[in-house]
Amino acid sequence: MACNVRSWGPAGPECGGETVTRLVMTCAHQHLEADEHCADHADMLAHGEVWCSPCGRRGHICRSWPVAEYDQGGNRRDLRGKR
Repeated sequence: MACNVRSWGPAGPECGGETVTRLVMTCAHQHLEADEHCADHADMLAHGEVWCSPCGRRGHICRSWPVAEYDQGGNRRDLRGKR
């Protein structure tokens, strides 16, 4: 699987880098997204440098942060409170 984080907003190209994790993200408006991330985008997300796609489609900018992670076996690990 490939990283599907989009550069330059919701209409930009997908990253395509090698997936290292599947993260569930949220934002201040409580949107939830689950996406595959490469190591670089997972690190950017952990540092508040990834924007919420649903917010972007609605015309405003909002940061996303991880709330859960899935490992290779599909097991979910809660990340809330670990930012």
